[in-house]
Amino acid sequence: MADPNAVLTDINKFNKDQMHHVEVTEKTHLPDKEQVESERKEVQLRQEIEQDHQLHHVKVEEKVQLPSPDDIAQERQEMQLRAEIEGQHSLKHVDPLVRNSLPDAEAIAEEKKALGKE
Repeated sequence: MADPNAVLTDINKFNKDQMHHVEVTEKTHLPDKEQVESERKEVQLRQEIEQDHQLHHVKVEEKVQLPSPDDIAQERQEMQLRAEIEGQHSLKHVDPLVRNSLPDAEAIAEEKKALGKE
């Protein structure tokens, strides 16, 4: 960060005569016809939403559709399959047998002869 004393000395050394006067012009941007119309529609919609509306009572009819016999049979079969799968936790322990088949000395010698190294 700059030293505050150095900044103040630079400000005091500045020659204000080099600055020019500038006329400030204020520009106002008026909305066009489309923007005014869209704002008017938005305000009107908000007022309609905020007004009290009379709501009418509606009788609610609950329609319960029972599953068909095929759906019940399919669900029962799925539940039986899941029960069978969850009940099969009888895995047996197996010791892995690691086989590392490295070539013997005779096979290495034959390969060297085939490549012409010996």
